[in-house]
Amino acid sequence: MTTYWLMPIRELARFFIWWGFTVPKQLLKLGWDIFTITDDNLRLATNLKLWLAFEPLFGEYDWRGHLIGFFLRGMRTAATAVIYVGMLILTVALPLVWYALIAAVLVMIF
Repeated sequence: MTTYWLMPIRELARFFIWWGFTVPKQLLKLGWDIFTITDDNLRLATNLKLWLAFEPLFGEYDWRGHLIGFFLRGMRTAATAVIYVGMLILTVALPLVWYALIAAVLVMIF
């Protein structure tokens, strides 16, 4: 025996599960995927290791190569860290913005 009168309640429950859990989870996954792709391109750990090892740049093994490599890799490591922090903030903010948009729509309706 099929209960057709429960169908709207089930669909409403599915909508709220999608709204409250599925979309924020997908937004966090999207942010993490973008973060890993960016990490493949910027390679913070590798640059940090080369910077701390005082590795010379372009095979210049005299003191000038070591000094230039230290400063350039230090600037690149700092810039990459700033990019990572910004991406982390955006990744965490995406689900919060999602909830805020829904709350704004509900406030406008009621």
